[in-house]
Amino acid sequence: MDFKRFGFELVQTFGSAESALDYLEKNPVDAVITDIKMGQMSGIGLCEKARSLYPEIQLVLLTGYRDFDYARQAIRQNVFDYLVKPTSYADLESLFTRLREYLDARAQSSPKTAPEEPEYQGLIQKMRQLAKENYDTGFSLEKAAETLAMSPAYLSRLFKQQCGKNYSDYLTELRIQRVKELLADPTVKVYEAGYQVGYKNTQHFYKIFKQATGMTPTEYRLAHTKGAGQEETD
Repeated sequence: MDFKRFGFELVQTFGSAESALDYLEKNPVDAVITDIKMGQMSGIGLCEKARSLYPEIQLVLLTGYRDFDYARQAIRQNVFDYLVKPTSYADLESLFTRLREYLDARAQSSPKTAPEEPEYQGLIQKMRQLAKENYDTGFSLEKAAETLAMSPAYLSRLFKQQCGKNYSDYLTELRIQRVKELLADPTVKVYEAGYQVGYKNTQHFYKIFKQATGMTPTEYRLAHTKGAGQEETD
């Protein structure tokens, strides 16, 4: 289907709800089309999770199931539409036309969705400052958007455009930099360093740190701190 004809771009496809949610965490999108049966997490579960994390995202269920209970669950998640396969081209054309009209109308009715050029740097500066002041609490993009009274999707695009990276990556950089500073103090245990910057799960902390530096926290301490004793094993 020619999505560009309706003003859309197909950015990615996924085989599971979990992988779709991972993508949404770092890549804002306007709409998600999902089947109901997707493996461990259903399409209904994906809609529920996506709706709670990204309230402005539009959700469409495209499924072969005609069970009314599924439709009722979809209504509860406030999905944009619920289509039953096989779906005709005319049905899809109608869906994307209505979805484009809805998104355009919403953008026009939200004066703070698209600030003028002089405001860009100010917004980015505020986002950076908020992240620096709250990185230890895992200050999310959604929380920043709520604080600034802006659209999360728009702020995410603006931040990446202006900074060349996702907001979540910037937040991770701040946390990892602080961890490095803490690891320079031999009296601070490795897991304590992670905990102090907001990583409550030690295994997750070790994974993120190694992805960012190529070393475990312990290896980093031994390589960068003179006289550092043997730390807890990774």
